[in-house]
Amino acid sequence: MIISRFNMSPLSLIEQLPVNTLEPFIEGTQESLQEVTVNDGSWRSYTEKSFTYQWQLDGVDIVGATAKTLLILVGMIGKSLRCIVKCTNSKGIRLKATVAITVLL
Repeated sequence: MIISRFNMSPLSLIEQLPVNTLEPFIEGTQESLQEVTVNDGSWRSYTEKSFTYQWQLDGVDIVGATAKTLLILVGMIGKSLRCIVKCTNSKGIRLKATVAITVLL
């Protein structure tokens, strides 16, 4: 019996983890009592992918802030807000942070 080392699926020859091709970003009015939403950006994946989120204020996780949308509260004014987007497929996980924005009055 002959076994070929080239007898692999096409996916084994290319990157299998998700690849970020357009950075995620925050949309909406960055003012108190307004909602902002994270846009996932664009990701290339050869298998089905899913997203999860973690919002951060001044680089620290906001407990329970794991939805795509976040309500900006008065206590956030003047602080730096960003979101960590986690893209997962059957082969693994990639993380990408948005550019931080400063919360305005």
